[in-house]
Amino acid sequence: MRIKDDMEAFNRYHTEEEIIEKSIIYLDSKAYSREEIIEKIDAMMDVGKERIADIYDLVIS
Repeated sequence: MRIKDDMEAFNRYHTEEEIIEKSIIYLDSKAYSREEIIEKIDAMMDVGKERIADIYDLVIS
């Protein structure tokens, strides 16, 4: 329950793009490939793989 509350508070104070950026940075640090990162974020958020890929390219460049 605590994690859910923390995530709701985090989402309240961060934009969708910031959440995606932070997720990309975290997953990249765990040595996931670009495709794996895009798939994992797409499974969590309904923003579209193209948008995630665009943000990925901006963050990891």
